[in-house]
Amino acid sequence: MPPWSPQYWGESWPGTTRTPSYASSIETMAKWESYALELAEPVRCSVVKVLLHVNGEVYFIDTKKTQHHYTFLRDNNMETMTLEDFNRTVYSGEDRHQICATIVKYGTYRDNSNAYPWTFEMVPTDPLEPETCERVALAFRKIQDAFKCAQLSFRTTSPSQRENLSKPNHPLASIKQADPFAIYDGKTYSCFVVGSACGTARVIEDANKLESMESLTSTDIVFFRKGIPNELPVVAAAIFAEPLPPLCHIVLLCKNRKTPCCFDTSAATEAAISQRAGKLATVDLSKLKIDVHQVVVNTSSKRQEPPRLVTPDRDLTSPIRFFATDDAASIPSVAQLGGKARACFVLNNKVGQTDFQKQTFAIPMGCYLKHISRRPVSEAITAVCNLFPSSRYQNSPPTIKSVRPHLDKIRHLIMEAKVCDDLVSAVENMIRESGVGEIILRSSTNAEDIQGFNAAGLYHSEVLKVSTMTSAALETAIKTVWASIWLPRGFLERLYFGLDSTQVGMCILVQPYFNNDSIGANGVAVTSNPIDKSKYGVYVTTFGGGFQRATDSISGVQPEQAMVHMSRVKGQYEYELLAPSRGPNIDSSKPVCNPQILEYLAYQCAVLHLAFLNVPISRGGDLALDIEWIWLENEYQLLILQARPTPV
Repeated sequence: MPPWSPQYWGESWPGTTRTPSYASSIETMAKWESYALELAEPVRCSVVKVLLHVNGEVYFIDTKKTQHHYTFLRDNNMETMTLEDFNRTVYSGEDRHQICATIVKYGTYRDNSNAYPWTFEMVPTDPLEPETCERVALAFRKIQDAFKCAQLSFRTTSPSQRENLSKPNHPLASIKQADPFAIYDGKTYSCFVVGSACGTARVIEDANKLESMESLTSTDIVFFRKGIPNELPVVAAAIFAEPLPPLCHIVLLCKNRKTPCCFDTSAATEAAISQRAGKLATVDLSKLKIDVHQVVVNTSSKRQEPPRLVTPDRDLTSPIRFFATDDAASIPSVAQLGGKARACFVLNNKVGQTDFQKQTFAIPMGCYLKHISRRPVSEAITAVCNLFPSSRYQNSPPTIKSVRPHLDKIRHLIMEAKVCDDLVSAVENMIRESGVGEIILRSSTNAEDIQGFNAAGLYHSEVLKVSTMTSAALETAIKTVWASIWLPRGFLERLYFGLDSTQVGMCILVQPYFNNDSIGANGVAVTSNPIDKSKYGVYVTTFGGGFQRATDSISGVQPEQAMVHMSRVKGQYEYELLAPSRGPNIDSSKPVCNPQILEYLAYQCAVLHLAFLNVPISRGGDLALDIEWIWLENEYQLLILQARPTPV
């Protein structure tokens, strides 16, 4: 049973009365490998926990058995503090009676000596202030003397540590320092969705050429040699030769589909798939590596039952202004607003976004259903759904190429039909009354942002500048968003999950739009710890400004990654910078956001996690919240844009 499994810890986390193994020295690689726990995120490495006890002894902990210093000390009768007091005292740097650290062997990059580095690291919440580090320096030297496998370097794990170690006469300044970010620049493999797949190996030379995607099927194992696509058809597995942002729409879709997905920059993987191009193969993606084998029989299996759709409400056909309420029963339903808009209604109330809420309203599903009930549109929809029934194509939808002409016809008919003048007039008046400079019209369907079906990036949004907006432009924008329900990417996704598109309705969420110049930062937060599930918190990816969005996938660009820990001290949030943002014209020398902003974001995420999933953020669990947010620098305001459940 893995150590991050809730069943491993039981009710008495962080351990029972086991007696973990330890050693006073590690002299051989065989000993290291017997003690080291292999990790895959945020980079591939192996770790051994180590400590200098108050009695002066060094203890290398068998980390395969015990992942926490406190558990080791308590189970060996070396510590009488409570876990919370231990975390507050030992990891704060103010009164370290134990020096707790981790030795890490990285396997993803080489340092200047062309060797895989070994580092000595301390928790990121310990600022390592000069006056508290004499014993840390002593501990490093004693541990190095007892560690015979390699020369250790000290690696800082937070901005405060780097700032303090740069001060004159710091006790750790004479110790060799490791580049804190080099490991991320050299990352060669990351698996976002673990699993196996069987299918025909396909190599896509350039993911940005749309014609290369037209004929992909759910039985294809696809290797993208160059580029990252903006959308991904249903495939058996997706392997990229370039790094992917960990919370982009492509990754979220693969998680929802349970489609094995990774990036691997190694020449060996590219060669293994290229050699099998056009042939049946299996891929096995683990957190640590990818295996590719040729087979003669397709062994792929069927999927689970389709998600449950609520029946769209046809009766409500007037725009709804969002309002503050403590009465959950008064909030319009998913049948009226769809998953995204109803979630925004709930989150605006929960986190108190009163001004943003007053400027937000929804055009309910009944308006869309009325628009498509006209005979030419309804007949075209019926014909397409009869030609491609969900009962036949679940698990194995047709290609984009085969459905495109039929769906183009539906969208053309939706755009040709006129929207009721009264509706356009009512929406225009509400927009102008809100007093905003720009607005965005966003999709919200009953097949979107619901449990089991996130539909990330499948539909379309429209932005309008209010000062130049005409009634005709507004009508076109409304119809464009409605028509996006019949884009191939959304239609095929619904077929794959066994959803009947005739039962899907679309609401339009109308919100203030913040242009690139007004956004100080934007990002995605997930209420789980992808690195160590036994330590819970909020994982955040961030870009500065608004020109590059954390949900997008662009070659050569990576968001900043951070973790806000919530498991050490009750009520205390602890920030850890995992990796800086990377890309052309991106300044990676300092964090995008002040850590206090992300800690406040984590608090808001915890409130929403409880509101949406009815449980607090904690260890284990199969679901987390995926939350999109922006930081308005001039207003010094954090805004939550949307929240949806996501598998973990």
